[in-house]
Amino acid sequence: MLLIVAVLVFLVLRLTPGDPAAILAGDAASSEQIAEIRKDLGLDRSIAVQFGIWAQNLLRGEFGHSYFYKMEVTQLIGQRIEPTLALATLTILIAVAVSIPLGVIAAWRCLTSVSGLTCESAVSEYPEHSARANPDRNSFVFIRYLLTLG
Repeated sequence: MLLIVAVLVFLVLRLTPGDPAAILAGDAASSEQIAEIRKDLGLDRSIAVQFGIWAQNLLRGEFGHSYFYKMEVTQLIGQRIEPTLALATLTILIAVAVSIPLGVIAAWRCLTSVSGLTCESAVSEYPEHSARANPDRNSFVFIRYLLTLG
């Protein structure tokens, strides 16, 4: 599966319209300059050879050079990994901080309006149990809610 994804990523990158060498060279570049850039980038080789080089570099952790930022891609990833991990950690902490108390409240206040709303929102991810997908369940949820008020 990973090989299929790698091939698809490579093909999307390589078979997009436009010539990367011509784009890098600019509008005023001569055909010799474009050919030199194509040779430097390895674009003059067959697609199979390009894929082999790309996969080999990927396995070694050599992601290349960003022509936009004018630095190595691994350095760019290193600069952005800390805020990414901080954001992911914060997201997990918020999800746990909200879901555990809601689960405890739902278990503690069994068959109350709070529990009914919590349970309904939890099972709404499963269409066969959701009140939105099963109209008969709407009346059941409403009747259960009315019974908990009294």
